[in-house]
Amino acid sequence: MKSIQWDSSWPKSVSPERRNELVRFFEQRFGVPPSLFAPFHMMASSRVTYLIRKSPSLSGISSIRIVRAGLPFVRNAGKHLKPTTEAVQLFGYMATRNIVNLSMHQLTTLCAEGEIRMPLETDSGFVFLMEGGYAWGCGLFLEPDRILCRLPKNMRQELGQWADSVNAKGQSLK
Repeated sequence: MKSIQWDSSWPKSVSPERRNELVRFFEQRFGVPPSLFAPFHMMASSRVTYLIRKSPSLSGISSIRIVRAGLPFVRNAGKHLKPTTEAVQLFGYMATRNIVNLSMHQLTTLCAEGEIRMPLETDSGFVFLMEGGYAWGCGLFLEPDRILCRLPKNMRQELGQWADSVNAKGQSLK
């Protein structure tokens, strides 16, 4: 696909070097195959990189003024890259490394308390939080056994309210 001239309001297309860096990050950190990202353009604003599915019709909308383009993919968190909740939910099923499988009880406890302790055999850094085969988002694993919740506030609140209603009915989350 040839390069598209985007309106100046669009985030900038990432360079091939930056694209390779981001794809390598997902491959090395989480085991996500690089081929998964082949169908997407990557565009970046100051802190966020977005994915936009490649399509011949994209050039027709390139003159539209916008603020955000596509699916938020990665945020620059200081010197580190943090996968967005949307990216984890979309690509998490392909991850083979740095995954934390939680029970629903552990997930809701993590959301309510902001952290849980559990020993893991994984590297310090961002991890994919999984429950019942579903990817929920990111946590931050700090050795030796501390996981910090990095799910969006609204998701934490909804999970907490759901857990409260289940507990009020006398049901178990385990």
